[in-house]
Amino acid sequence: MIGVGLAWLAGSSRATSGARSPARGGVEERTTHMARDAEEGATRLAHDARERAADLAGEARDRAARAARGAREQADRIESAFERTYRDDPLVVGLAAAAAGAAVGAALPRTRREDELLGAARDRIMARATDLFDNSLERAEHAVADKLAAPAQPGRTEAGAVAK
Repeated sequence: MIGVGLAWLAGSSRATSGARSPARGGVEERTTHMARDAEEGATRLAHDARERAADLAGEARDRAARAARGAREQADRIESAFERTYRDDPLVVGLAAAAAGAAVGAALPRTRREDELLGAARDRIMARATDLFDNSLERAEHAVADKLAAPAQPGRTEAGAVAK
């Protein structure tokens, strides 16, 4: 900006003055040279800034792609683990689903209509459901503990088939 201003100043003073002194010609040349240097510097800075921005955008795309790939791989591992558990121990999965459903149901607030229709029967049903849930949870915990504690049987594959 300064260089452009100096060039404008030099150009306007040349237009107003018909005669040119040798000293003034040297100043005008230096001013023009400074303006050209300033313009080239600004152009280089803009180019460098564009290149750096493009590099940063590329790095951000690469990081996002790696994160997405990692999330996909983790989701695949979780899905495989769930499928393996479902195949090997469907009772545990069923009990976990029942426990989740019971927890959601128990967390819902009672309604006036529910109290009118069920009254004391609701309380008895909830107490019985809680007992069943506790027993089922205990059985599931034991089943998981037994499964983890059981040594692997030699000659068997993961799916339980006898290896040849």
